[in-house]
Amino acid sequence: MSQLKQSLLIVLSCLVLTLITFLAAEPSLAASDCVGRDCLQKEILAPDELLTPDEILAPDELLTPKGLPAKRSFAPNGCPGRDCIHHELRTQAVCRLQGSDKSPLPPTGRTPGWYKGLNTEIDNRILGGNIVAYKIRWFNGSWSNWYVTGVNDIDYKFNIGSNDMRRIWSYFTDHQHQYILCK
Repeated sequence: MSQLKQSLLIVLSCLVLTLITFLAAEPSLAASDCVGRDCLQKEILAPDELLTPDEILAPDELLTPKGLPAKRSFAPNGCPGRDCIHHELRTQAVCRLQGSDKSPLPPTGRTPGWYKGLNTEIDNRILGGNIVAYKIRWFNGSWSNWYVTGVNDIDYKFNIGSNDMRRIWSYFTDHQHQYILCK
């Protein structure tokens, strides 16, 4: 399988998991007659109720379903029993796309430390959140595929002075880029 296909499959998998996590717990889309174990067997979403990729990845918009319930927690499908799983929404990360193909983020310079090793915590130290995926705009003007932090983002080059490996986000120092940041 080509690297392009692998990258696309990884990003698509992450987006599908995110959608499943948030949309499966949407109570307003539930059947009102759900009781007990039958709750798990009901359809939650009709195909025309899913968010489109444009709605999800619009710059500076939340990557969560619109109109989440104001309640502190809820059970999927309005399941009333004590044996139902209740989801706590306030503990979920909020993810935002920073930059875009048309409006990328500028190079950061060497000061922040993006080029230092394989540490996956550097994003949290610099940005106060976790980068789940990112793209680099190469000097020829083309965009990379999506890189997923800790999955497909180890650079094939290494840092010469320290002889240590690095992540692709090391190119943030001198390339335009975009990323999905979760806090």
